Amino acid sequence: MRFEDVLSNGTLWATVYDGEKENVLTQLFTNWLDPLYLRKFFTENIRDLESYFKITNVDSAVFDTFQDATSLACLILDLNPEVELEKWFSLGRRQRVSRCLIIHHGSDCML
Repeated sequence: MRFEDVLSNGTLWATVYDGEKENVLTQLFTNWLDPLYLRKFFTENIRDLESYFKITNVDSAVFDTFQDATSLACLILDLNPEVELEKWFSLGRRQRVSRCLIIHHGSDCML
């Protein structure tokens, strides 16, 4: 296992497990942006989707997850290098992150 500097500026690091080519953050976003992966995941976990999130349509869950993942990736990539991520993403700042995600839904960020 090793750690990789995701943004190449020392502010965001992700684990690369032995035998893996990509760090876990890249793997996570790759899965979140893959409609086939998401469809399979939500189909296999439909009961959790319905009981916890009250979502009964797999296509809706795929679409929402894809949009949220795109917004979150753009948000992370747009952060100022001086931002202290542990403070920015703390539980007390969920509203701020949610607002930023909503704003980024309409941004021109390209992944």
